[in-house]
Amino acid sequence: LFQKWVESEEPGRSSRFSELIAVGDELAASWSGSNLASLYEKTDRYLECLTRILNEAGIDYFPRGFSEIDRWARSNGCRVKPTGAGGGDMLLLIGDAPLEERQELVVTTMIDFHE
Repeated sequence: LFQKWVESEEPGRSSRFSELIAVGDELAASWSGSNLASLYEKTDRYLECLTRILNEAGIDYFPRGFSEIDRWARSNGCRVKPTGAGGGDMLLLIGDAPLEERQELVVTTMIDFHE
């Protein structure tokens, strides 16, 4: 479905897809050496581009409950990003949220953004 959307001749699609790739590259580069505010900004921009394209393409990508978890993360000064092998079936929480409130979300990593 997504490939069909990208390859269609509709004006502007190619440039919107190129924008998504560029924003995604910026986000990927920001994981190393960026401050948290910059990472949040790039995550927001990526999600805006991704959401716009997915809506245009009619693709249901975000996992069930994403909106609720996104609101919770933002209310705690954090961000959440869908991830997974092409299906967005997992969420990556960025920041220090009170995880004791949402134990169902916890899979710990060893990344410390405060160093």
